[in-house]
Amino acid sequence: MKVVLTRTKGGTKEPNETQTLGNLIAFDGLIKVFECLTLEKPWKENKNGVSCIPDGTYKVRKWHSEEAKEAGKSVTYNHFQLMEVKGRNGILIHTGNYVTQIHGCVLVGSAFVDINGDGVLDLSNSSQTLAKMFNCFPDDFNLTIISL
Repeated sequence: MKVVLTRTKGGTKEPNETQTLGNLIAFDGLIKVFECLTLEKPWKENKNGVSCIPDGTYKVRKWHSEEAKEAGKSVTYNHFQLMEVKGRNGILIHTGNYVTQIHGCVLVGSAFVDINGDGVLDLSNSSQTLAKMFNCFPDDFNLTIISL
């Protein structure tokens, strides 16, 4: 599977102060098998917690985390973890709607909308998008990130 995240606004070549918008597409050979939109922090020289990560190719693997809940029950969250990101750790592809919910990770969704009326584009349908992605992606793959 070939997976490419193309940063269409912001990113390393055209940084802005607010956010980085992109499009993630997965191919099986020549056939497109998945597509979604992405939201990241703006490019701030790869500074931990405030910047998107550099363009490049990264190994990615499925990852599950559990969070303790009341009454002794736990909830499992599905993510994808980017491996060997220079100068960074804990970089994930996960659910979320707002750029304020991330610290260098990549959010996925189906549409850019201003959900909270603050003038900044947000992502909708993030949980559904990540669930579809989790169902059709292999356990390990390479992700190439490019900024236009």
